[in-house]
Amino acid sequence: MIDPKEITIADSNGIDRKYIISKIPYASGGREICSQYLPTAMPKVGNYQLNHELFLKMMKFVSVVIEDREIPLSTTALIDNHIPDFITGIKIEKEMLEYNTGFFQNGEISTTLKTLSQNIQPFLIKILSQLKDFSSQKGEQRSKS
Repeated sequence: MIDPKEITIADSNGIDRKYIISKIPYASGGREICSQYLPTAMPKVGNYQLNHELFLKMMKFVSVVIEDREIPLSTTALIDNHIPDFITGIKIEKEMLEYNTGFFQNGEISTTLKTLSQNIQPFLIKILSQLKDFSSQKGEQRSKS
């Protein structure tokens, strides 16, 4: 594990559970997971199957701590046995993404994403203006219905 970090997450029953998260090696999944995880999770436009595959890859870099033993969550059965509920699972996913990307530093979106969103806005406005002009061009009616 690269730069392991112990975290404690309270499950939906208020029971604290210890996990160890780590950095994901860049070429062994880090690039793929960090660049595709959020877009594939978006409702109606994402790809749940790909997101689930990325989730399983990411979880290989998470271990549960039980009686001072670390058990890597490397299979679906281990994940199901040691992540008791949705709340715990989503918290682990958030911690992994934050630890590996820094997108949500101190509970806020990072400077990198703020800069990206500011730079992309003029580009999107330009494209939308061109599409608006194109769609409002007068010409022959294509159909009589």
